[in-house]
Amino acid sequence: MAVAQSYTIEYQWLNQACGTVLNCNEGCTACNIPEASSQLFFGTNMAWIGVPVCPHPVTTGDNAIYSNAWPAIPSANHYGLVSGLSMIPLQVDSIIIRHRREQAGPQRLKVGFTSNVNEPVVEVADVSVGVEFENTVLTDLGCMPILNNMAYGTFQLKVQAYQGNGGNWHLDEIRVVGSTCSSLTTGIESYQDRPLNTSTTYVDVLGRPVSGVPAPGVYIGSGQRRVVQLDH
Repeated sequence: MAVAQSYTIEYQWLNQACGTVLNCNEGCTACNIPEASSQLFFGTNMAWIGVPVCPHPVTTGDNAIYSNAWPAIPSANHYGLVSGLSMIPLQVDSIIIRHRREQAGPQRLKVGFTSNVNEPVVEVADVSVGVEFENTVLTDLGCMPILNNMAYGTFQLKVQAYQGNGGNWHLDEIRVVGSTCSSLTTGIESYQDRPLNTSTTYVDVLGRPVSGVPAPGVYIGSGQRRVVQLDH
């Protein structure tokens, strides 16, 4: 069995010059353009709506984005948004969000996602936020179809911190991992541990079994979407 190629988009907010930077009076300068492993799968700069942000160093040259003014309950006027584009049909295998909060910072994080530009962002996770950096890992997020009137597929990732007392939420990294839609992989962990003779039964969006090798499109594998909270 051929191993599918992996594609990554990585937001690290390094302290270096680039086309779009974040800065503030109290902190550092951080590049707001992600690194991409391929020109076929890449991301735009992260947008922040309704919340002030400021880069601060975690280690030398590597910043986290401090943000505050998050409301007590999720608000449509307070969020961070990442968009990605793909020139080929790709499934989003994993999204890793590395984050923490200050003692008085937001205690929860709501995550929304869509793998289709014509579909609304839907909630895929609502997790607690600790005072130490940890990874929230989302898997099995679906295929990014390239529709007939489009030259590319796109996804959007929305983050909304809430339930705080005025302190900052710290976002250190966002990493998006994808592979071709015909791949049988579902995520980083399951792909690494998967036996080579593993097979997957696919059904279409109406629940009908798909026999043979499925063509690129929207299918549902045997795995279910998972949200994992990892301490590091």
